[in-house]
Amino acid sequence: MSVPPIDKRRTADLPQRVLFVNDVGFQYGAGIAQARQIEALLALGIEVGALAWATGEIKLEHVATRPVDPQLWLGLREVNGLEGDKFLSDRAVIAGLQLEVARFNPSVVLVGNLHAARWSLQVLPALREIGCRVVAFVHDAYLYTGRCAYPGNCELYLTGCNETCPTADVYPQLAPPLIAGAWQLRREVFGGAHGIEIVANSRWSERMFRAAVPQCPLVDTVHLGADDRVFQPGDRSAARRHLGLPDDKPVVLCAAVNFQESRKGGPELREIIAALRGEATFAAFGHNAAEIPGLIGLGYHLQAHQLATIYQAADIYLGTATEEAFGQTLMEAQLCGVPVVAFRTGGVEEIVQHDVTGKLVRNRDIPQTIEAIRATLADRSFRERAGAQARAHAARSFGFEAHAHRWQAYLTQQHSPGPAEAGRGAAR
Repeated sequence: MSVPPIDKRRTADLPQRVLFVNDVGFQYGAGIAQARQIEALLALGIEVGALAWATGEIKLEHVATRPVDPQLWLGLREVNGLEGDKFLSDRAVIAGLQLEVARFNPSVVLVGNLHAARWSLQVLPALREIGCRVVAFVHDAYLYTGRCAYPGNCELYLTGCNETCPTADVYPQLAPPLIAGAWQLRREVFGGAHGIEIVANSRWSERMFRAAVPQCPLVDTVHLGADDRVFQPGDRSAARRHLGLPDDKPVVLCAAVNFQESRKGGPELREIIAALRGEATFAAFGHNAAEIPGLIGLGYHLQAHQLATIYQAADIYLGTATEEAFGQTLMEAQLCGVPVVAFRTGGVEEIVQHDVTGKLVRNRDIPQTIEAIRATLADRSFRERAGAQARAHAARSFGFEAHAHRWQAYLTQQHSPGPAEAGRGAAR
């Protein structure tokens, strides 16, 4: 006779089992965000599993900041045979995903980025047919445009994305004749009385989604978070020695998954470094950082302890993203007590408090950014005060316990079930 698993939930009204679904597991920014969400739910005593189109070689244990409870962590499963637009129809892919998800028997399914998998968003209502609560997490604009992750100056997503899309050949690509249908499908999946629940990574993302899909009945924000016991202030000189950085000038740190991606502000960063090269050392972690003249590349890192050491070496963190739904690196830098200078865009203002924890400048305004960096470097008193305020604000708003508490509040709130859930609720 099998012994039932121990119920470790912090409160009885929390779901017992949650399954995360995304495209590439724990890789890249959204993957790290998912890992941190999983850690928060594990801390709530919830059984958690994950399903991805392609997992890569990164396991939760590689990026987790706390011991992973083997009784609660159900593992990460790969289903890369289920790929859209290749050998299988959408109907076949969806049937396969329903089967894979059902094997986990989740109470709640949290769906994140699906860009690389190319799965039809019809999978969301289809997953609800197996009797679980389905929630889609907004990391960027993909869930409310016709295909793009960031629309830039294009506003077609408000009136109807179509074959005139100016970036159809940019990842995640979609053939122009299919874009109008993809835009309409999102309104069908998320709109109406039984629309799929949406959780956004920032209040800015929530506002953007509400403006694009006003018929969606359930849109909320659960800010991302990070472990404030790992991301914390440290010995700046020791961190620089560890990283091999010079200690004769202030260090301005930058970061991007890929500095070749235009929205990460590579062109702007080149001009900023050229103007300030004699006044500060510029360093960065991320792919292709060394291709920018005057920028010391520190490699690409996912482990929190390595990232914390890099932040601890900096006097200023410079955020050059010109489109940013939230800004995990800004949050991490502030947790480490580093004042931030960043473009005022997207969800950045929810992290950086102007003239309190750093300085915000007009988006893409290079002269104003140079002036803000110079002013911050020249005012040691402000740097120290802003660093302390940055740490306090970030720990209070985005630390591990705050993150877990936000998920607990969200998962225990009342929601309107879809038609499949309504008949199943009493059986749970």
